[in-house]
Amino acid sequence: MPEQPPSNEVNDPSSTPSVIEQFIGQRQVVQRIQVALNAAWQDGVRFPHSIMVGPPGVGKTELCHLISKEMGAEMFEQLAQNIRSIEQMRGFLMEPGDRDIAFIDEVHELKPDVQVTLYRAMENGKLFLGGTDAKRKRVLEMANLTLVAASTNPEKLLKPLRDRFKLVLQFDYYTNEELTVMLSQRATKLGWQMEDAGLFNRIAQRSRGTPRIALRILEEVRRVARSQGDTVLTIEHFDAACRLEGLDALGLGPIERKYLRILAQPAEPVRLNVLASQIGLTPKTVATTIEEFLLRVGLIGKSDRGRMITGEGLRHLQENVAAEVNNG
Repeated sequence: MPEQPPSNEVNDPSSTPSVIEQFIGQRQVVQRIQVALNAAWQDGVRFPHSIMVGPPGVGKTELCHLISKEMGAEMFEQLAQNIRSIEQMRGFLMEPGDRDIAFIDEVHELKPDVQVTLYRAMENGKLFLGGTDAKRKRVLEMANLTLVAASTNPEKLLKPLRDRFKLVLQFDYYTNEELTVMLSQRATKLGWQMEDAGLFNRIAQRSRGTPRIALRILEEVRRVARSQGDTVLTIEHFDAACRLEGLDALGLGPIERKYLRILAQPAEPVRLNVLASQIGLTPKTVATTIEEFLLRVGLIGKSDRGRMITGEGLRHLQENVAAEVNNG
């Protein structure tokens, strides 16, 4: 049988973990899931209702897929923003069969009345149709499914809904070491060759502790290599990929450096809505995709009066002026 050429997609299904033991990172979360899986198999019951809490891009959806594989179940996946009404929630919950998994990403984005429908369904295993008149109310029996929800902001959930989850799985950012192992595993499965194994560590250092970003950079490095007709990925290809994306030593891009420059100009804090207006993004996007990392690494601070740049932020900005110039 002829050898298959390397895939050009970093998320090719053949390259992702097929069993939970192959999953890199989130050790405590994985251990708790394995215990719950073993208990479910021993008791002959479904996996418990669970909520996965943590930043975006750290493996929540991937682990849910692995849970469904381990349970021999089908996974039905939906983004909360696409479930806009009680009727749509009912329709979604009627799709899975017994022991299947209904996965709702960014569950905190559900409207309050839809959250009520969801937690009542979780509690009773039933969906109630019609009004308050008992004679006109219809009851639909749901399959004995598992609800797995993911959230980056669980505080927005109604307390009765939060209380229905038996497993609360707290995800964290990855260490550079974990990202390096994950990248090496993925590249090996994809059949991508590296000139220097140190390339993985360099990618990890610019990935903000986030596997999704690390894999995106790895894919960009390969794209640069293939554009030059090369099959072996090198440090030179990595440097070229970083220049294309405008990434500096911390993995900040042009938008993040623009944010820091805005804060560096005034002598007083700047409010979020002002920052968002000057950057051209919504306040929510700025808070979730830009500020979280800058706060984590100490480049900015927050107060009731607004955002301010720290001394470390000023130093980083000054050290990376060359990167901004090189990338136009």
